[in-house]
Amino acid sequence: MFKLNLLRFKGGYNMKIKIFAFFIAVSCFIFLPGYKSAYAAGQGYRSFLQNKLSSAATKGADPALNIYSVIDSFNAFYSYDSMHYAEYNGSGGYSGANVPSGTVMDTEAGGLPGFGISYGSVPLPAFPLWYQANYSMNSGDSTYTSLLVNSSNQVTGYLSTTDHLQYINYGIRLGYALIPSDNFAIIPNAGYEWVFWNRNVTPDDPAFTNNVEHYRLDYWMAGLKSYYLMNSSLWIEGEAYYTHGINNEMAPSDEPGTASLGNKAGYLVGAKIGYILYSGNGLTVSPFIGIKYAQNQENASNRLPAYESGYIWWEPADQYNQLWINAGIKVGF
Repeated sequence: MFKLNLLRFKGGYNMKIKIFAFFIAVSCFIFLPGYKSAYAAGQGYRSFLQNKLSSAATKGADPALNIYSVIDSFNAFYSYDSMHYAEYNGSGGYSGANVPSGTVMDTEAGGLPGFGISYGSVPLPAFPLWYQANYSMNSGDSTYTSLLVNSSNQVTGYLSTTDHLQYINYGIRLGYALIPSDNFAIIPNAGYEWVFWNRNVTPDDPAFTNNVEHYRLDYWMAGLKSYYLMNSSLWIEGEAYYTHGINNEMAPSDEPGTASLGNKAGYLVGAKIGYILYSGNGLTVSPFIGIKYAQNQENASNRLPAYESGYIWWEPADQYNQLWINAGIKVGF
């Protein structure tokens, strides 16, 4: 972060949620026509449900050979988040400063170790609604590089210092599982992720000794998740999502107010591969490794008055890229 005469910029925080009724509607659309046909043919609900159960993949028959042992599972993993963040000057430029449009104002890059857990399930094969809940936290040191401007508002270079980051993410997804065989499933789904990012930014003024920026970078997501059991031991999992920020904000500890960030689109893709080491008593245990990549952006925030008279602060447009490497254990049910 740095100061400009009559100008100052920093960062944003807040939000809320809506999504899930669509999946109930889709489930009814798929499930009810078959029930109506069965009812018209004189088949009751109980018989219809039994037929659905027998035609679905046989959940629990042999966990090592059943796709449900991969879908219905608890996952715990170590995570390493390689994060890169940059703020840049938008098309409007800065009044009173020689900062061309598109100039990188500051960057943050580092590797953040952490952990995560998740649980996913299709409770009823005959009515295959799928859900997943997840939580992860990563924290560690990073290199923070800031643009330097002199008293005449001329760019003079960049200064790099050590910073500390904490990234917390939790969310939920709902979908409809399409399971054409015992070893494959594809799940259209959507969800919501709550994202908290805390930056212990090195202050641009010696008077500030504890400058922390608290971000809320929540987003909704829609896409596909798939599972494939290659044989009795080896499985793979993939996902691809469109994401979009919702009410993203940032609140700095050394300035008043909360800046509203401009929400933009992003994406997330990932894959895992695992090996079933144990299968028995209705359980499977699989070590796995995985990789996930996400990119998100925000437009520049609104301008707010600073504590110091004659100054304002805001969050420039930014982009953050994250590459997670994960290793953990999947316990299938």
